[in-house]
This record gives sequence, C-alpha cells and structure tokens, in this order.
Amino acid sequence: MQYVDVSHTRAYVSKSLHFHARAIRMAEKTDYEALAANLLKAELKRKGVTYAQLVERLNAIGVDEKEVNVRNKLSRGKFTAAFLLQCLSAIGSQTLHLG
Repeated sequence: MQYVDVSHTRAYVSKSLHFHARAIRMAEKTDYEALAANLLKAELKRKGVTYAQLVERLNAIGVDEKEVNVRNKLSRGKFTAAFLLQCLSAIGSQTLHLG
C-alpha cells in the first residue's frame, strides 16, 4: 500500500481558496468605485458641468485640483468620499440619486 502526503496539497488548496475569496472582495470594491465614479459623472452631466468647470468650482471652494487629476480620478474610480462630497458641493447638488 502506498501513502500520499496530502498536507502540502491541502495548504495549496487553502491558499488558492483564500486568494479567490480575496479577489472577489477586491472585485466588490472595484464595483463600488465604479458606482461612485458613475454617480458623480451622472451628476456632472445632469448639471451640465464639464471637468474644466468642475475644477474651477472646486478651486473656488478651496480645493486645489487640476483637470487631468480629476479626469483620472473619475476614470479610475479612485477617490475619497471627501472628494465626492467636495465635487457635489462645488456643483450645487443637494441630493444624489443612487439608482
């Protein structure tokens, strides 16, 4: 009778499952980032505000941003909740429609 050591295999499977679960959590985060970016883009469109105008309005309330940085943040969906609120305040949004 031949015995096979499966302890290494279990460790590999365990690591694979952990990685997969982590990838799913990362995907969920990306979904929320995309949602936040799309919500802000929709508000900009609804208000008729361009990225250049948004930058001007942000500067007017003391938020120093460049158009290319705003464009990249919205494209990637990588920005803070504070930035989202600053943008909404700058364009005069009182309410936000989530869906």
